[in-house]
Parts: sequence; C-alpha cells; structure tokens
Amino acid sequence: MTLLDSVLKPVLARLKFPRSGVPALGEGRYRALIDNVAIQNRRLWGLVVMLIVLLGLALYGLHRARQALPPVHIPPELRFGATLAWGEVPLPNVYMFAGYIFQQLHLWRADGHADYGQNIFKLQAFLTPRYRAELEADLDWRARRGELQGRIRQLAPLPGQGFEAKRVEPLGAGRWRVWVDFAIDETVKGMAVKQTLVRYPLEIVSMDVDPEQNPWGLALDGHGGELPVRLREEDVKRSFTGGAPQANAPKETAHARS
Repeated sequence: MTLLDSVLKPVLARLKFPRSGVPALGEGRYRALIDNVAIQNRRLWGLVVMLIVLLGLALYGLHRARQALPPVHIPPELRFGATLAWGEVPLPNVYMFAGYIFQQLHLWRADGHADYGQNIFKLQAFLTPRYRAELEADLDWRARRGELQGRIRQLAPLPGQGFEAKRVEPLGAGRWRVWVDFAIDETVKGMAVKQTLVRYPLEIVSMDVDPEQNPWGLALDGHGGELPVRLREEDVKRSFTGGAPQANAPKETAHARS
C-alpha cells in the first residue's frame, strides 16, 4: 500500500455517495416540494385576479361618484375665504361662464359661414336645447341673407367693465340673468363692416347633465326675452346700474342679437 492510499482511503470511507439514479433527498420529497410551489403559485395568481377586480370596482365607483356629485365652484377671490353651500355657484363664476362661452360662440376666425355653425356644435354641451335651436335658426337666417360668407368676427370685453355683483341677477331655481359688455369688430375681406359696443343680457341656467362634457354644470339659455343694447362712450364711462343704460338706448333687432 502506498502512502497516497493510506491517506485517501480513510477520507473516502467517510463519504457516502447516493446510489446511481436515486436523488439524495429522495424522489418523493422533490415531488412534494414541486407540488407545494405550484399550489402557492395558484394562490398568488388568485390574489392578483382578486386585486384587479377590486381595483376595477373602485375606479368604476369613483367614476360614478363624479357623475352623481354636483360640481364644486371655487370663487376667484380667495384672499378673504368663502363659505358656500353644496352646489352653490358664486356670482363671479356665473359672470365668467356667461362671458367666456358667449365670446367663444361668436368668434369667427376665418369665415362666419363655417365658423358659426362649428362653434354651435362645439359648444352644444354649454347650451340649452332651446337656445341651440334658436342659434341654428339665426345661422340659417343669416346664411340665406348672405351675411356670413367671408365675415370675420371677434368680441372683446370692455376694459374696466368686468364683474360687479349688480351685473348678475339671481332669478331663483338655478337661473341667473347676466349683463356683459363687448366691443364687436367685424370685417369682410379686410374691410371693417361693424365696430360697435353692445351690452348683452344673457340668461344662465344650472344644467348638470354631463360633467365629462360640461364640468361647469351651467348652460346659456338665450337672452331672456330682452334685446342687446348698443352703448355710447358716455354709457361705458358711467358705472353700471343694471340693464339698459337709458330708456331710449338703441336696441338690436331680433336677428342682430349677436
């Protein structure tokens, strides 16, 4: 026996090699471990599916809640705070809505024949069905008279004639009458055809039908049976006292309300 054999033999005798083809931990134990991992995977997948379902229900509930709750109107002046009832619309918000939507409705950038109808369609969510029908009739009347072809129009608020509490009259039951002063500038093929100052009476109603399309919850409802009034320079300089500046102020015709 060599010296190498005398050293390695005791070491090799202590090592126990598994028989060929038999796992060291046993085949049954391996199968149990694999089955346990498969069960845990199925449980985890079930948990994932349940969480996805709960997330979907939460998102659906949030969407429904947005449609069910009235919009919250924040007054523009917050330096002194404000206390509002749920669903109450501050008067500055009513005034701002009326002026902005009416201005966009009558903004004809390139051709009144195309822009007027497109604006009515684009802003229909902010118009009552009655007022939309009135505007479409006005569009048809003007088109038949050839007043819209090539006409460019813009309405600009008069400087210093912004919101005053007297310019918004609550009528009750979610309805307001607003007076907004605009400078109208119209051109046809670069030639000025109308430059005047007009005070528009506008009626606003609460119409919370589709918050996705109309987050204001308000809609224009026409002129409330009144006609716009042309303003003179002295009328603009005087403080607003409500309605027409004077009894003999020139009125717009029925089809010249805009």
